[in-house]
Amino acid sequence: MKREVVLLVILVAFITVYANLEVHREIVDLTVDRYQNIYLKGTAKWGLGAYQFVTMLKPDAKLSWTRRSSDIYLGKDEHGIVTMVQRQENGLLLQQYNREGKPSVSQALSLPKAWTVAGVRGTPQQGFTILSKQSDPAVPVGDTGRQRSRKLVRHLWYSLSEHDRAGTLQRRRAVGVIRLDTPAGKVSLSGQALDEAGHLYVLGHRVQRERFELQFYPSNARDGFKRPLTIGSAAENWVAGNLALDSRGRIYLLGSSANASGNGAAVPAVLGIYQPADERLEVRRFQIPGAQRIGRVAVSPADRLYISGVVPSPAPGTKRGVTGLILQSTPDGADRIQKLAIASSSWQGLFTVDGQECVYLAGGEGRGFFLAKYDPAQRRIWHKQYLNSSWLPNVPIALLVLAIVFGPLLQGRERKTRALGA
Repeated sequence: MKREVVLLVILVAFITVYANLEVHREIVDLTVDRYQNIYLKGTAKWGLGAYQFVTMLKPDAKLSWTRRSSDIYLGKDEHGIVTMVQRQENGLLLQQYNREGKPSVSQALSLPKAWTVAGVRGTPQQGFTILSKQSDPAVPVGDTGRQRSRKLVRHLWYSLSEHDRAGTLQRRRAVGVIRLDTPAGKVSLSGQALDEAGHLYVLGHRVQRERFELQFYPSNARDGFKRPLTIGSAAENWVAGNLALDSRGRIYLLGSSANASGNGAAVPAVLGIYQPADERLEVRRFQIPGAQRIGRVAVSPADRLYISGVVPSPAPGTKRGVTGLILQSTPDGADRIQKLAIASSSWQGLFTVDGQECVYLAGGEGRGFFLAKYDPAQRRIWHKQYLNSSWLPNVPIALLVLAIVFGPLLQGRERKTRALGA
């Protein structure tokens, strides 16, 4: 009997650990479709691995469904249609969603496993073009006979795959390659955007001796990537943010200074506006008053520009939370600050804007996440918190293991008891 008790304790501990293996969850992207359905993309890390997920919520913030995969792309086109592409065992599954959040398009596509989806363009009637990227392994360069140089070089390759209405691959072409290990320092990329003409734009920063330089890589269909444009100087220490496109084809790129003062002063920021027609880059330096962290840039369907900033929590003992500042720039050039009180200290500046100019905020919240919506007048419409219940499917699995391992022991003991009783 003592042996069975020990086994039971071990198996109960196994169930507890197995059911709570997920140790970290992060919301990394947020978008709202033309029907005001909300889509959140996140990453989850387990003791046994990691995966990506997309959660869809109705306009009233009611949870609808969640999809998981080793690799998921989430994007929205200029018409407000959301596209999700998830990796499956035999290729890719591309889906677009209707007002009810159900697939209106579901198409199987092929893409080698080494490549990751980075963008989607097209329609079900015309077929889809998939932007993908792949980072090659670090390889030694400079062979000197018996001794090989220890210098390592990495590259990031981009390609476009064109598919017809049936999902059949028609052609695939290289877009360009970015060297990640350069003589001037290592390059870290933060995002990319693909416009309607199939031109790719990539943003990142170059790091050398703890100094950062903002790097912008424009491309076109004929020449691929051109010489990167450097924004500012290493002394300004710009760290790359994200990219956004407006309806007129302009590209907005955001950066913020790594020279944080730590004394409550607003962090310096930079906004680049790139005009593809004449290849002109305009640079604006700015600050959001009180913001000690710059979040991201977004453009509404009406081409209003939004940039988020985060103000740390007030003095200890006050209500838990941060203040969100949204800098809004209208097409006529007028700027105004939206001040949003957020009942969560986990907000890192992630937001989006819908067609009615309502602002949505999202962020991690311990073992779950939060989501909030504000109207154009800065009034909070709702604030929701969601617990992470993704471990629940593991409980039946753990119980099944318990039954398989512990069941025969109980049956064997019962048979032994009956034999003694006979």
